[in-house]
Amino acid sequence: MVRGWIGQLPAWLEVHTPVNAPDALLVKLDPGERDAILLAGELRADQLVIDDRQGRHEAEKRGILVMGTLGVLREAATIGLLDLRIAVKRLQATSFYLAPEVLTRLLKDQP
Repeated sequence: MVRGWIGQLPAWLEVHTPVNAPDALLVKLDPGERDAILLAGELRADQLVIDDRQGRHEAEKRGILVMGTLGVLREAATIGLLDLRIAVKRLQATSFYLAPEVLTRLLKDQP
């Protein structure tokens, strides 16, 4: 599904490559996280969606506000775009790791 979608990108989507080379602290990260952090800094992004713990830490050290996939889902549920419990259940059916204590906190106060 994703491969088909990425083969025909929508007109609103812009693809960028970082201009700056990564510093020594970013080289240890996965290329996706590394480039996302570089681009967020270069574009002065309001926020970066990133789940990798090391990547989040490096982004925050650079003053970049971060949010993970679960935060995005929580925000979407808050404004009525999805049912958080259903979205989490679907996410759990993938390879996405979700610690039990994080799940408990996330679903607290959800109907």
